[in-house]
Parts: sequence; structure tokens; C-alpha cells
Amino acid sequence: MLDQDPDALIAIKNSMAADDFAVAPMPVGPSGKAFPTIGYTGWAMFKQGKQKDLCLAIITFLSNKTNNLAWAKFVGTLPIYKGAEQDPFYQTPQFAGWFKELNDPNYVPLTMPTHLKGWGYFNSVIVKESSQETLLGENDTEDMVKDWAKYLTKEQKSWLATQ
Repeated sequence: MLDQDPDALIAIKNSMAADDFAVAPMPVGPSGKAFPTIGYTGWAMFKQGKQKDLCLAIITFLSNKTNNLAWAKFVGTLPIYKGAEQDPFYQTPQFAGWFKELNDPNYVPLTMPTHLKGWGYFNSVIVKESSQETLLGENDTEDMVKDWAKYLTKEQKSWLATQ
């Protein structure tokens, strides 16, 4: 079982037959809701850029519905427009879980707080170490979640103070 982004399907398809894998949505919790994290990429143009007209042209091109669909298929992401699951390419069990999460109101996609200065340390060190401790019974889930909330609250307050 993998908890992976859609771009992983490119490598998986090269190693496994399509009948041997699929994508399931995250299970919902006791409230009937699930809060999967969702990664995304956005296009940006720097204020100091010297060729803003060319930047805008490529952003406009890649954001066009038809072009975005072709780009997403090529790089293994989900298109940015609603209704992409109607395209035959995405009408397979390999994509069904993601579109379930995007179209079902019981799924509330969240983004990671990558704007926080301490996010990298939290994600790469704290989460891994404390999750392992909890799985091994060296910590309990409630304490782990409280520790995470304390750390992220401190980071958010620090970030807000700079805004």
C-alpha cells in the first residue's frame, strides 16, 4: 500500500499491470469526514523578472483547459479544472480514489503549511520520530497530537508576527 501523489503512477505503470493496482480514497473518520492533504504546483512570475511577457505567455498557455489537460497527463498530475474525470484517460481505477476525494463533500482537502519557517524540520524530523515512537508504544496518540499542535501553533504565531 502506498500513500502517494498521482505522479507516482507513471513509475508504477512501468512496473505493474494496470489490473494489479488502483487508488482508493482515504478512509473517513468517525465524523464521516476525511481531510486528505493535497499537493499542488502553481505558476508564478517574479516581480523583478526581465521577461514578464514571456512568463505570462507560458502561464497562460499552461493554464488553458486543453493544454492543462495534456500537461497533466504528460507529467502525471491531476488537471486544475473540474470535470477532468470525464476524460477517458482518468476514467480508470488508478485515478478513481483521487477524484472521489475531490468531488465528495465528505473529503476536505488540506494543504500543508509550507509557509512556516519550521515546516521542513517538523515534516522531516518531528513527524517521523514521534510517529515511530507512537507506533512502538513509547508515546500515545493524544500526546503526539498535542506536541504537534504546540509546535505548529508556535510556528504559525511566529509567521503571523512577520506579516
